[in-house]
Amino acid sequence: MPTSWNEIVRSEDIGHNRRRSGVEVEFRYQKVHDKGRPVHEPEDSFRIRHPSMNLVQRAKLFQPFDALQGFAERIRDSEVRYVPKGQQDEERDRSIEVCTRYYVELSPELRPYIEAASRSRLKESMVTKLGRAFKFSGEIRPTDIAAVIAPGPGGEKSVYPMVWGYHVPGIDHPIVNARSESVGEKKTFSGDWRKHRCIIPASYYFEWEHIRKPDGSKQTGSRYAIQTAGSNVTYLAGLYRIEEREEFRYPVFTVLTREASEELKRIHDRMPLILPEELIESWICPDSDPESIAEDDAVTEMICEPV
Repeated sequence: MPTSWNEIVRSEDIGHNRRRSGVEVEFRYQKVHDKGRPVHEPEDSFRIRHPSMNLVQRAKLFQPFDALQGFAERIRDSEVRYVPKGQQDEERDRSIEVCTRYYVELSPELRPYIEAASRSRLKESMVTKLGRAFKFSGEIRPTDIAAVIAPGPGGEKSVYPMVWGYHVPGIDHPIVNARSESVGEKKTFSGDWRKHRCIIPASYYFEWEHIRKPDGSKQTGSRYAIQTAGSNVTYLAGLYRIEEREEFRYPVFTVLTREASEELKRIHDRMPLILPEELIESWICPDSDPESIAEDDAVTEMICEPV
């Protein structure tokens, strides 16, 4: 993509001699382009009428804005730091503790959930307004739209499309995890912990081996696919809430985590909070006790394979 005026001029879209129906056509602004940038002598009439301002004069123009409380902070907050896409993913993943990817297969067990979410009118609105595709299957990443089990208007078990990751002011990446042990004490999550709980149906999740080096730092090792033992579906416990973007309201979710089971600690010291299928309705019910379910009924028997 052209990034400067010269590149735009040289591009095929509006180059010097754009071709129309096989005929060379003179560029619309060719005379202006050929004239080049204006060059002014130090004492010509233009310089006399429009003298250059020094730094003190420029500062006086913007000084009134400095009196606005919070103006400088607002400008600083609005600045966008460009980072290449691959580097963005690496930086984001380094800042997230566990389970930054999971996988969905269109198995007989998962297909009803996926199809229910894909048929909803909300899905069409989210795809249009947010500019993201709904993930029917495959590897699910932060900010993807995926199928999530949550209570319906009457409290019944329902399925909705949701975006993976909370957006929190002051944090430049989506919050895709929350620690179940302390989530009830965190302002960002405490209300959802009590009333807005969900289940994310997955085939398995991915985890990268964390190797502690002699100096105490951690090194990322092999990637593993981890799923519930004896089941084709891994039910990840999570929280959800409604967020807003340009007056469009849509649901987002985050995955809860807990201390890893003994067999998984060789890979990572944390794991997602995973529940058995028979407790889905109890978990998403706003009147149930999430502490007791998370503490007493979490699934810890897992199988893992390097991928």
